[in-house]
Parts: sequence; structure tokens; C-alpha cells
Amino acid sequence: MVLKMNYKYHLFFISLLCNSVYAETQTGAQPVDWKINSKKASVNYQTNQISYLADAVFSDQNLTINGEEILSQASREKKDEYVEVKGKPAYLIRKDQNNSGTIELWANSVKYQTQSKTITASKKVRFHQKSKLYGEFTISGESFVITQDKHYQLAATGSPVSVSIKQMGEVPINAEAKKLLYKQQTQELELTGAVTLIRQQSKMTAEKILYNVKTQTLRIPKSSKRQLNLLQNKKTKK
Repeated sequence: MVLKMNYKYHLFFISLLCNSVYAETQTGAQPVDWKINSKKASVNYQTNQISYLADAVFSDQNLTINGEEILSQASREKKDEYVEVKGKPAYLIRKDQNNSGTIELWANSVKYQTQSKTITASKKVRFHQKSKLYGEFTISGESFVITQDKHYQLAATGSPVSVSIKQMGEVPINAEAKKLLYKQQTQELELTGAVTLIRQQSKMTAEKILYNVKTQTLRIPKSSKRQLNLLQNKKTKK
């Protein structure tokens, strides 16, 4: 059985095959942009919302999101549509087009804007990036917004946001802050608000710290709110 819903600007196709649900969406005569697979689904014609349940999987080019439930919201106007993936946790994976690295994300809720490609993750969020060139780092917090245009960046908030950086042949770095901004193009991490950074026996506190993953350099901009504090702990003799 095939169910077709023709909205003003978008078409949705749902096929029930082999006890599974398969959906695709396209704009005009353009190729399929994304698709969803699940074992069952329900449709609300009044709200233009489709709910996919049981082993639900969303995929768009090099990005895949798995979860317990996927809500797909269609728009009757020229607005950005979205899908929301829920789980405990929902899991997202994105592989770079040049296969130089992998991005993974875990959260209770992951919302994906299908046109702008913006990702919004909330509740118990954990982000992990592994790169052949720059090593790996993990970010944990409560709310993440990821933009995927040519200036790919991640903005995270939490109480606090924490980050762990591991690079080949280097001592691991751990830090906490109220806010974090990661810019993929420059490979720069910007930590803001009651920042604490620990590297081996050194502990640094400041209002803002900038760390470049590519060049492995750290900068502390001038701030009127809080002075830089550096604590060096001596190694204890065994």
C-alpha cells in the first residue's frame, strides 16, 4: 500500500513493505533529500505530522539519526521543515565527505531542520569528534545547536559544559565552562563563563579561554570580569 500526501510545496511518500515503513521527501523535481525507515507509523492530517515508531532511522546524505520515535513535521508554507528524533538516547552519526573524521552525538532529543541542516540537541547531550588530523574531543552539556553550512559550528550550554581533548602524543586537556563555541573551519574552541582548564598538574581559571585544536595553542583574552588564575600542583613522591 502506498499513501501519498500532496502539500503545497512538498510531497511525502509512505510505503508499507515487509512490515516496515519507508518514507521519502522531495522538493519539486529535485532528487530525494532525506528518508525515514521504521516498523510502524501514524499520520495526523490536521497537523501535517507523521510519527514513526520502533527502530526508527532518519538519514540525509552522510548523516544518520536513530531513535525510539521520529516526528516529521511538514510545512504548508515556504518554511523549514523538521524531524525530531527521541530516544534514551537518540544517536546521531555524521561522516565527513572526505572520510577524514567522524562526528557522533547522543541526546534525549535531536531536532533536524531539513532545509537549513541545523541540528538542535537537548537533555543529556554528548558530542564526540574523531579526526585523523586533529585527534579527538568530547563535549557534554544540556543544549547544543549545530549549524552545518560552510562555516560549520557548534554552540553548547550547560551547568557546566565540559570538554575533553585528546591529541596524538599530547597530554589530555579537560575543561568546564558555562558556554562553548566550536568552529570547525578554524578548529577553535571558545570557552566562556567561569572557565576551568586542567592539564596534568596545572589548573587554570579565567572568564574566557580560546583553544585551537589544529595548532594546539591556548589564548586568554583580556577580561574585566575575572583575572586569570593559574595553580601548579607539585607531583607527590611515591
